[in-house]
Amino acid sequence: MEKELGESQTVIKFNNNSFQLLPEKAVYWQEQKALILADLHVGKAAHFRKNGIPVSGEVSRNDFIKLYELLQKLNCKKLIVVGDIVHDKHNQEWDDFHALIAHFPDIEIILIKGNHDKYLQKLSASILVRGKSFVIENFIFCHEPLAEKEEGKFYFFGHLHPGFSLKGKAKQSLRLPCFHIGMDFLQLPAFSDFTGLYIVKPKKNEQLFVVAGKEVVAIKN
Repeated sequence: MEKELGESQTVIKFNNNSFQLLPEKAVYWQEQKALILADLHVGKAAHFRKNGIPVSGEVSRNDFIKLYELLQKLNCKKLIVVGDIVHDKHNQEWDDFHALIAHFPDIEIILIKGNHDKYLQKLSASILVRGKSFVIENFIFCHEPLAEKEEGKFYFFGHLHPGFSLKGKAKQSLRLPCFHIGMDFLQLPAFSDFTGLYIVKPKKNEQLFVVAGKEVVAIKN
């Protein structure tokens, strides 16, 4: 794995392919013109409102706006979602998501099913649904880490919503989403802003890149 750090972007290289880490909490695969993301959790805010918890609809709208702008700006040919495209049973936010992807009829959309995707109903016929994993060349996409790995393959997954806790000298702290990267894997942060964080403690030869506003910043081990 090689990494290149620029003023406004971080690019990870593996098997002669380049993956740009985006501050929108997604990855752009340059050679495939593919946007890779995890844990969109469509319908989560509406599910909370249905159960009496006042959550603003702006939460999901902001996620959709972010996704729309990325697909348009990057001129994507593929959208790969590594699990949890939805959060719960069908609600209005599902319809809003279908309306969004209808603007991009030429984009191939691939979903690797996550634990929340057991609720999938009325999913757009334009979405190709796969089970435990999906393979493109030497890259394997899954929702959770697989128990067994193939040598020479690189894995993309989500599920845990990785984050990092920054601590100051006055004992103040700030929790930020992050990309968690090892020699043969890249764990993505949750794309949705309406999720919690699992604080990651990287092992030797692993690297964290936190999402800090409009930048992706490497954390020194």
